[in-house]
Amino acid sequence: MKKKPLIILIAGAVAAALFFTLSAAAIGPLSLAATSTRWPTVTRRPTDTRWPTVTRRMTSTRRPSATRTPTKTRWPSKTSRPTNTRWPTRAPTATHTRWPSRTPSPTRTRYLSPTRTPTIAVGWQEYQNLNYGFQFYYPADANITYEEPNHVQIYMSITPGTNLVSKYLEQNVSLYNGACGSSLGGTTIGTPVINGYTFTRQEGRDQGAGQIHEWVSYSTIQGTACITFDFILHSGNPDNYDPPVPLFDKAAESAVFMQIMNTFSMLPATPTPTNSPTSSPALGPYGVVFVKSNDVLNIRSGAGTGYPIVGMFSFNQADVYRTGPSTLAGGATWLKVQKPSGGTGWVNSYYLTEVVSGATFCSDSRIASLFTQLKQAVNASNGTLFASLVSPTHGVDVRLWHYHAPIHFSPSQAAGVFSSTTQYNWGAGPSGIGTIGSFANVIQPKLAEVLNSSYESYCNTPKAASMFSQPWPYEYTNFNYYSLFKPGAPGVDLDYRQWMIGVDYVNGQPYLVSFIHIIWEP
Repeated sequence: MKKKPLIILIAGAVAAALFFTLSAAAIGPLSLAATSTRWPTVTRRPTDTRWPTVTRRMTSTRRPSATRTPTKTRWPSKTSRPTNTRWPTRAPTATHTRWPSRTPSPTRTRYLSPTRTPTIAVGWQEYQNLNYGFQFYYPADANITYEEPNHVQIYMSITPGTNLVSKYLEQNVSLYNGACGSSLGGTTIGTPVINGYTFTRQEGRDQGAGQIHEWVSYSTIQGTACITFDFILHSGNPDNYDPPVPLFDKAAESAVFMQIMNTFSMLPATPTPTNSPTSSPALGPYGVVFVKSNDVLNIRSGAGTGYPIVGMFSFNQADVYRTGPSTLAGGATWLKVQKPSGGTGWVNSYYLTEVVSGATFCSDSRIASLFTQLKQAVNASNGTLFASLVSPTHGVDVRLWHYHAPIHFSPSQAAGVFSSTTQYNWGAGPSGIGTIGSFANVIQPKLAEVLNSSYESYCNTPKAASMFSQPWPYEYTNFNYYSLFKPGAPGVDLDYRQWMIGVDYVNGQPYLVSFIHIIWEP
């Protein structure tokens, strides 16, 4: 019983072996193919790197990128555009500063406005010619030096320290007789239209005796009148100055000419009363000069000595204010001023000067330059230069002796003092013997002695003149002055010489107005 299963088992094993043997014989080539090295390659295909590539396509980064597109950073950049910093720079465009610069462009008509509606600078003075019905304005610091119904002369301030002597306006009216132009002549440049009025413009130049005059003129026909404005620049020949002085800036000095012309207009048929509330503001202060301590400056109801006296100013009054235009009467210029008691009146302008405080005067650097030019004029006997230093409104007083009446020279007379042979009585000193002689013989040497020395200067101080009860005369109270003191030789202290030189301000510029000679008097 035990052998039968074993036999069966052996027989099964043999049968199996035979089956595999026969199978191998029948499909031998196929078996080799299954174990060929190529098959593993096929077998590995499912794991081939190419296949995973296909498999990974579903999870490739390209697909996720598409999936993430809605939340890609590019979208937020678009979503946030409304609040992007680029938007705010555009949002304010309507109020960008570039817009305001274009909005005011219509106001560029300011370049033309002077020819349509006059623009008057603050504080400028008004001049009206009621006889011929026109008006214009001139600078606040300018001064009328001569006036009559058909003519007015106005001096204007200049830049000091150059060869420019003076700058002024000559305004004339003549009867139109077929020709209208400046009496000075010149070359016609054009016919500008100013404030709607057509003018003929002329320019000219004249030179002689070391003086140069250049002018520009504007003339217009209004009814039967020829109205002419002559603006004149008076300068000295540069070769006359030693050492040389800077040449004046013609363009800068001439700028005010057109500014004045831009204010010209004809008056309406019925002029506005001169006492209109819109009249020019008060100008000043001015101080009284050339009035003795026992006298006063009369205020009159009108321009001229024929009008009643309505008030007065003391000899040293220093708070006089102008309230209106000036006018010419009896050969003098009269100013409308405020009365101390209220109201207005008229005074002769010759007796007024611009008030400048002592502190301002003593710190004015132009005074030293004034004395330097005086020295040049004296040493070179240059009358033209000397005249340019003299007050254009008051001239200059010269005293050889403190207590003697002065010899007065107008600006035009001052130009000839070095060449004139006119004999003057300069008064008598302690000896009682009068001094007679010309300016060049008597005064010039004594000025040269001090100006060419190492003199000492004292501002508003009499120095050697303190021996007198009133060293600086009462009539000069509102003029500031310097004492130029040349000490005596060592051991001869009383051999000194001094000139007290007064200064007058005209349109804010200093000029020489008085000379007083001082020496030791036993």
